[in-house]
Amino acid sequence: MKEQVQSTLDDKISQATRVPEPGSEFAGRLWQLMKARSTPVPARERPFHWAYRWPGWSLAALIFLVLLIGTLIIGPERVLAALQKGMGYVRWVGFVDTAQAMALREPVEASRGGQTLRVEQLISTEKETVLTVRLLGFPAYQDVGLDDGLWLALPDGYARRPGSRSVEITSLPGEYIGVFKFHSLPKGISSLRIIWQPQPDALEWQIPVELYPLTDAEAARRLPASYTPEGAAFTYRGVTIGVDQVSSSASGTAVRLQISFPDDLDYALVGEAALSDEHGRAYPMIPQAHFEDQGQQIQSVGSGDSISPMLKNLQSTWEFQPVQTGAEHLTMTVESVSFGATPDVRFEVDLGLQPALGDVFPIDQVFTLGELNFRISQARLVSVESNGQPLAGLVLDIQPVDPQEIQVEQVWLFETYSNGGILVESDVPTWTVGWPVDKIPTGRLVVKISGIRGAIPGEWQINWEHILP
Repeated sequence: MKEQVQSTLDDKISQATRVPEPGSEFAGRLWQLMKARSTPVPARERPFHWAYRWPGWSLAALIFLVLLIGTLIIGPERVLAALQKGMGYVRWVGFVDTAQAMALREPVEASRGGQTLRVEQLISTEKETVLTVRLLGFPAYQDVGLDDGLWLALPDGYARRPGSRSVEITSLPGEYIGVFKFHSLPKGISSLRIIWQPQPDALEWQIPVELYPLTDAEAARRLPASYTPEGAAFTYRGVTIGVDQVSSSASGTAVRLQISFPDDLDYALVGEAALSDEHGRAYPMIPQAHFEDQGQQIQSVGSGDSISPMLKNLQSTWEFQPVQTGAEHLTMTVESVSFGATPDVRFEVDLGLQPALGDVFPIDQVFTLGELNFRISQARLVSVESNGQPLAGLVLDIQPVDPQEIQVEQVWLFETYSNGGILVESDVPTWTVGWPVDKIPTGRLVVKISGIRGAIPGEWQINWEHILP
């Protein structure tokens, strides 16, 4: 069901790279982080010596000393967190901007025939409008039509269709969660109708709603506030994972990750994550509360006026069990990151005058994706089958230069990354083309690596100071 109603991973990646450029604040934070990692920390004795020479600066020196000792106790990665004003967390939706927002005061619903459509959240900001609905009492584990046929009817007669949607099945049979994102509502709109037509010939569901200004007090009451742990990031093999937003409440602790990776990778996604505190207590992940947000492209700035290659950035939000009282420091551990790339790497293979199944052709060449190095040792002609017809296929033996740091999971040859092909089951599954056994090409052949997917095992460990709710 989930695969039927949600976008494919490639669609998500495509959407992720089409959003606007980030603001200067985020880029500034990234630059400060990179600068802190790449430049030596200046000696700290001089400011104190200078302060003692000038008694008027004694108080400032004392404050600086306290901050320094606190930083040393916390550790270089546990930088003090700052409460993020005007931001709140909504389960199933993510972190939303509550400044100058309009929202429902309470959930509203409509029922008929033992089935219920409940509007749990409707928040409209200057950036977007987010709607969360829940279905109850519907057929279990089926496509109930929630992924389509829903829109907002405005008082002026216009309809707003969602730009993106996500549908989840909960642990309760017959219960579904739908999250829909629309453009911002026109100013002055406070009354509208939510309309859902599961099928073209089905009876419409209509729920009128009234929106009210989401005051700071209302936002604090209904939406857990979030904070930003500055500098909470770790880089390994060219992939940086940083904690961008954290929200903690009695119902759960949400953590939004920013995953940045080199331009020649299509994506880098976190496979599993674990959360713990300084007392060794672990907080299990809440099932189905993990989702990929739309990401954005960022540009890393070098020293002076130089610009380093473009980095891509994706967001991944995870929710864990509530953090227990007394936890002041949190640690998120990521043990693996999956990646994909369309490198358009080409190699020449000389098949000779009479190639046959089982022939091996030495290559021994290396290519690089970001900070990931791969070696092609040889090409082989193998037996494959398509629609019951025996064919000959060409595969490349590709391995990481350091197999302990990278895992290759699938390889696409020629144009088969997007146009199908024949899967060769081997240690590294390869998609290739096939020829009739008596019509194998001869002579020099250009082989194209059009796609590669794999994983980077490691341990990204990110620490930060926790703001108690």
